[in-house]
Amino acid sequence: HFESDTKACSGVRQFYLYILASRPGGAIHVGVTRDLIRRVYEHRTNAAEGHIKRFNIHRPVFFEVYSTAYEAIQREKNIKHWPRAWKTRLIAQSNPTWRDLYDEIATWGAKRGQFGALSIGMAGTSPAMTER
Repeated sequence: HFESDTKACSGVRQFYLYILASRPGGAIHVGVTRDLIRRVYEHRTNAAEGHIKRFNIHRPVFFEVYSTAYEAIQREKNIKHWPRAWKTRLIAQSNPTWRDLYDEIATWGAKRGQFGALSIGMAGTSPAMTER
């Protein structure tokens, strides 16, 4: 599920679109960050009040890597306007069981000494574009 990105090795800054879920098929949250491990950890430890804490949305189930903040934020805005069925389909395409990816993300990042070069999903492709 993890694919290398040659830009990550050259120290290029990366931005992450991520989706957290409360459980398979449960409540979801879509966000953007420059530090995916830190951000997911903050969500897992209820560092902030609100929607994520109230609905226990702590399980990272999907993310994509972008080279600019603009691209990541635009993708986030697009996904937030999608119907729920499209969001769940996007998750299921790369993570059919909605497995919690946190341990894999943290382990992989620790081995690299950085967090980058990870890509899950089909960046830039909406379920609507793939349906016929």
